Amino acid sequence: WINNNRVGFGVNWACTMDIAIRVANWLVAMEYFNNDDILSNDFKQKFYTSVYEHGQFIGRHLEYSPALTTNHYIADVAGLFFLAIYCPLFEESKEWRDFAMRELAQEMQKQVYPDGCNFEASTSYHRLALEMFFYCELLAEIAGLSFPHVFKERLRKMFEFSLYCIK
Repeated sequence: WINNNRVGFGVNWACTMDIAIRVANWLVAMEYFNNDDILSNDFKQKFYTSVYEHGQFIGRHLEYSPALTTNHYIADVAGLFFLAIYCPLFEESKEWRDFAMRELAQEMQKQVYPDGCNFEASTSYHRLALEMFFYCELLAEIAGLSFPHVFKERLRKMFEFSLYCIK
């Protein structure tokens, strides 16, 4: 994939949200395979170079607007958070981590009502936003970090809303 998809060109670089979700999935997959001897050092070098390029691309192409942010922006920021936590040695990692934690906390307040419902009024978008917020919260906890109490409380409300939507 890396060899056939030059950074910034083609359909695989058209939507920042897709790029962020891809890199988060890659990093989780690498955690699974990293201790095996099946991956060469050359592959790992190429992989982490591409991961870094993903982070730089996301940072330059955030799907943000002062008027309206959506699940796309949550995904963008979550991707940077995954990068920062999984790759702390990247020069930008601390900046990405701090930015992502701040933005995720703000987006939780902007995009999720106090009762836990997502403002996009779609159960599918609600579930998507919930997954992204939850996995960032889980990753933060594993890394010894903590989102504000109000973030965690609203996240709990999102789960509660989902409970009542499921039959």
